[in-house]
Amino acid sequence: MGYQVILDIIGSSIIGGLLFLTLLNFTAQTMETKQTYRDEIVAQENLVNVVTVMEEDFRRMGYCTVRSNMSNPIVTMAAAESVRFKTDLPDPTKASGEGDGVVDSISYAFGAPVLATANPNDRMLLRRENTGPYGGSSMGVTVFHLTYLTSTGDSIPSPVPAARLNEINAVEVTISVENINPYSSVSGPDSLATVLVNWKQLTFQIKN
Repeated sequence: MGYQVILDIIGSSIIGGLLFLTLLNFTAQTMETKQTYRDEIVAQENLVNVVTVMEEDFRRMGYCTVRSNMSNPIVTMAAAESVRFKTDLPDPTKASGEGDGVVDSISYAFGAPVLATANPNDRMLLRRENTGPYGGSSMGVTVFHLTYLTSTGDSIPSPVPAARLNEINAVEVTISVENINPYSSVSGPDSLATVLVNWKQLTFQIKN
């Protein structure tokens, strides 16, 4: 009889332990799901912030209030991860957002990895107006790729040589953003969970 009691206690302990481990695993998965949701929201917000500025710049590519001041080529440097193009930046004294008729330039470049974040894929997306300094911030951008298209929709291999810059009729932009602080996944201590959001292949037509 004593042995039966001991076996019952051992059996109950094993079952209780299994239930406890199951509960812990369920709790961890629930917490990871919540963390993933929060990270996805943050990544989406970062992507929107990056794209909002970029869209405004690229949609003005080739634009100038005084059209006769704008000359070809509009895109003056074209590589897979960097670009420079002519535009007419908004005049702060004009509420309409029009330029002042003076040709400006905007440059974008995909910089070095950001060492201050836990995501090893995070890189700086840099922006420059005219000959000023490049500026940027860590927004979790992990992909920034540019494709250059002719008027017939054919892609031009990059970097585009100076002799072919006049052929660029549109620029196709692909961006991916991840959460800058990935966390250890329940699938294993060496597995970092990341959230990926994309803004792919939006094509900007040169206005001139």
